[in-house]
Amino acid sequence: VPADSATTYNASASSTECRYKCALNYTWNSSICAADTKNGQNCTGLPANAFWNTASSITQTWNGTDWAPSTTGTFNSTPSTTECVFKCNVNYSWNGSACIADTKTFNCASKPAGSDWNTVSSYTQTWSGTEWLPAETATAYNTDASTSECRYKCALNYTWNGSICAADTKTFNCASKPAGTDWNTVSNYTQTWNGTAWSPADSTTTYNETPDTNSCRFKCTTDYFWDGSSCKTHECAQNSDCTADYNKPVCDTSVNPRKCVMCFTDSNCNTAIGERCDTGLKQCWSGLTCQNAVWSLPNSGSYNWDNGNQSWLGTGNYWGRETYRARSASYSWGYYDADYYYSSNIDETSRISGYYDLTACTGCTVQASFYYTGWVESTSSDFDYIQARCSGDNGSNWNNDSTLKTQTWSTWSNRTWNMPAGCITNKFTFGMRFRSDGSNVEDGMLIDDLVITNAASTAPNGNFDGITSGSDSYLWGWTCDPNDYNAALLVHLVFYKNGNTGNTPVTRWIRAVVQREQAVGDVCGGNRNHGFQYSLDPELKAALGSGTHSIYAYGIDVAASTGLCGGKFYSFSSMPRTFTLP
Repeated sequence: VPADSATTYNASASSTECRYKCALNYTWNSSICAADTKNGQNCTGLPANAFWNTASSITQTWNGTDWAPSTTGTFNSTPSTTECVFKCNVNYSWNGSACIADTKTFNCASKPAGSDWNTVSSYTQTWSGTEWLPAETATAYNTDASTSECRYKCALNYTWNGSICAADTKTFNCASKPAGTDWNTVSNYTQTWNGTAWSPADSTTTYNETPDTNSCRFKCTTDYFWDGSSCKTHECAQNSDCTADYNKPVCDTSVNPRKCVMCFTDSNCNTAIGERCDTGLKQCWSGLTCQNAVWSLPNSGSYNWDNGNQSWLGTGNYWGRETYRARSASYSWGYYDADYYYSSNIDETSRISGYYDLTACTGCTVQASFYYTGWVESTSSDFDYIQARCSGDNGSNWNNDSTLKTQTWSTWSNRTWNMPAGCITNKFTFGMRFRSDGSNVEDGMLIDDLVITNAASTAPNGNFDGITSGSDSYLWGWTCDPNDYNAALLVHLVFYKNGNTGNTPVTRWIRAVVQREQAVGDVCGGNRNHGFQYSLDPELKAALGSGTHSIYAYGIDVAASTGLCGGKFYSFSSMPRTFTLP
């Protein structure tokens, strides 16, 4: 006693029975002690800029130690009706401890050309609770700097004109131009800034014939010409201006610059005696004369056969190059054989290859001069002989010179033959005939140093007085022709660089018209105006260069009657002469 008892719920206390009652915050629900609950418990701790998500009050249940869930609010973006959770208002974000205002970047609308941002092209906006601050702004011109508005100012070298940033302009003044020039076209021009540079660019003052308003250009003014480095006055306007140099009496108005020259058309030369104008050198020269026609022959009409056949046609047996005898050098032309002799009944002609136009020699004397030697059957009869011959129809018909015979190998005899007019045609050719009869035969015959030439009536008188050395090198002399003491002769000057005749010569033509001393007049029929002088021109000196050079000078004759028969070159004595250029 008391008796054993089962453990049962009983709110009344007993010391004799096994009883229990519900603990604090638990209540008997007829079967168990259930945890107590509290309804309508207001949530607490809602931070600024937040709202409850979703319940602002909850039901709490005792968990044995505390009422749960807690009424203290916590951040949670997931809605709940049983817990005190909140989330941030629109445009606010949770940073772990508070709902802070959101921010965003506002990008300014593009600015116009020629401007710079003043100061930012974008800025940060923060939510104020009702709007984004600083507010959005239009991109606008403003010289006051701002980091919270879209402002621009004009860039360097741009200026606000009330509506846009216009590129600045400035005037570029050209450097002064030289004398004798005109601007082509402006002396200054307006430059505009293009964003990186001034355009048109600065320019130097230069010569240019093409007009331009955007650069500093000049051209030569009237009666001036550009010589490659500066504008200079024309050398002449008319012939009367060309008196300083007797070798250049004509004003060449066909070129720019106008210059004093010897000629620029044939009409400036003495065409009556065959002179023509070399349009390159602008100098008269002995052009369409008989002598020039003769020079059109192979080897210029001069043959010694030392350099091959020289366009002569051999006959195989009795005409060809020989070495037994030669008047000059090593070779002659003909036949020789001391053992076998020539054959009987020979009639063979060796001739120049082709035919040539000698019509410029009509009325003139064309002459063949040569030397011969040999041994034939007889010197008193025309048994065996050679003879010169010429043809005016390319060898269809021949005109023959005298027969030539000799019986000595030790002597060279000279023969000069003035060829008949019938040969002087546009089909001229020349040959040598070798003929023998039907009886005795001998060694043969040779010819050498054959020259076909225009036979001038009288060689000019004259002298090449000299040539100086140095940077101002000049030459002088005199010449006149007994055929016509009033004729102003041409003088041909031939220069060889370093004295080497293998070099291409540099040539000049001058005229002998300078007044000389009375002694010259005494030789020239009383006419003293036959002197020549010439200062070496810059082009000539440049072509020769520094060193010691040689010159050959020739007086050109005039004919006594037919003008074209003149034009023969006569070398002055003691040629060549030498001179030195620095």
